[in-house]
Amino acid sequence: MVLDVEPEEDSSKIPDVSIVESSAELLYGLVHQRFILTKPGLAMMVEKYEAGHFGACPRVFCHSTHVLPCGRSDMPGIDTVKLYCPNCGDIYTPPSSKYSQVDGAFFGTSFGPLFFQTYPELLSTPFAPSAATIASSSATPSQDRGGMSPSPSGYSADPLANPNPYGGQRPALGKLYVPRIYGFKVSERARSGPRMRWLRERPERYEELSEVDYRGRWKDGANAQGGGADTEAAPTETRNGRLFDDEDDEDGEEEEEEEEDGAAAAAAAAQPQAVGHGRR
Repeated sequence: MVLDVEPEEDSSKIPDVSIVESSAELLYGLVHQRFILTKPGLAMMVEKYEAGHFGACPRVFCHSTHVLPCGRSDMPGIDTVKLYCPNCGDIYTPPSSKYSQVDGAFFGTSFGPLFFQTYPELLSTPFAPSAATIASSSATPSQDRGGMSPSPSGYSADPLANPNPYGGQRPALGKLYVPRIYGFKVSERARSGPRMRWLRERPERYEELSEVDYRGRWKDGANAQGGGADTEAAPTETRNGRLFDDEDDEDGEEEEEEEEDGAAAAAAAAQPQAVGHGRR
């Protein structure tokens, strides 16, 4: 009798189909995250990337550079998928609402960097060549039509001769927006001034990359205007802006005020003792 009852109990305990579907979708997404990190997966993603399947960067000065899907976390359920632009180095929310339900963990945080490490010719150079350098190269059909935007992907057809063979091979678009009022630049200290503008700045020459350290500061003797500590401090103010310097100054002033208050309190505490000894 026990053997006859067990099949009936198993058939009545069928799991909910919706739970199975959500679990299967999560499993498929995590498998997709692992697959696109393999060589066959990267090869398939290259074809979609070059065809512009994932869209273009919404930043105006990136000139419709192709973007790549990425995630902000490798754990599911934290954030949705984002779009990474290799030109400005920032991530954006997809404009289409159909991607609002796609988990960012289905692409992960390692896909974008590994993609451009495997195919460095698709990445823009870390320096922004001057207009004369770009004009000297062969003109593209888009430039012959009037030279508005380089190409649909934001790059010229011919690759750039980068001195570093392991770096990017496409010309970088380093143009930045400069806010102006009646033709005059807005100060960085103003509320409407440029915030974090230095994040998108690029050097014009490849040689300038070796003149700074890993933090982006000038090395000793790299700047021709001076030497020593003064040489390192001046470019830091120029590149990082004065917003961070103001915060450091405020912290320093607060520390000085605390030290002065502590010294005044100690002096006030020691004064009555000295008076008492004098009376004796």
